[in-house]
Amino acid sequence: MNSHGPLTPHELYALVSYLPDPLGSFLDALRSTMGGPQASPAHLTFLPPRPLRMDPDAASAIIRDKLRSSVAFDVELGDVRCFPLTNVLYLGLSEGSLEARRLHDSLQSEVGLSHVEEFEYRPHITLSALVDGSEIEEARRVAAMAWSRWALSRRFTVRDVAFLRRSSPQVWERLWTEPLAVSAAA
Repeated sequence: MNSHGPLTPHELYALVSYLPDPLGSFLDALRSTMGGPQASPAHLTFLPPRPLRMDPDAASAIIRDKLRSSVAFDVELGDVRCFPLTNVLYLGLSEGSLEARRLHDSLQSEVGLSHVEEFEYRPHITLSALVDGSEIEEARRVAAMAWSRWALSRRFTVRDVAFLRRSSPQVWERLWTEPLAVSAAA
C-alpha cells in the first residue's frame, strides 16, 4: 500500500522510454489516425501499468538502483502485428527485445514492484487498441501501408526511461526521467 494513503482507483505506475523524433512524431501521427485512446506519446514499456505495493519514493529508489547497471541499447522496429486476444495493433521489435526483457524481468523481480501482469511481457510499440474485431484487418492493412512508406531509420537508442503515474483514466504524469549508462563499447 502507498504510504500516502490508499490508492485512488486510477493510480497506477509505469516505466517507459519515449521514442525520439522524427520516428516518435511519425508514430504519434500514425496512432492518431488509428482511433482509440492515445494517452501517451509513442513509447516502449518496461513496467506495464501497475499499482505499487510501496511508497512511490521507495519504488523510485529501487528502480534507479536497478537502472545504474542498465546500459543504453539499440532497438529496431519490425512489422505491424496484432495481439489476438485484444485486437491491439503494435510494432514488434526486430532488435532490442532481449535487452528490454532483461530490464523488465529485473524490475519485475523486486517485491515492491512486482505485479501479476494480465499478459506475458512482450516488448512492442502500441499503434492502436481497437474494440471492434471486424475492423482489425483493415486497420492492420492501413497501418502496414503507412509503416512501409516510412523512409527514415526504424532504429533508435533507448537512452533514458521515464517513471510515470496515472492519477486519472487518461492522465499520465512523468515523475522523473533517468538516463541509462553508456556502454564502454559506445
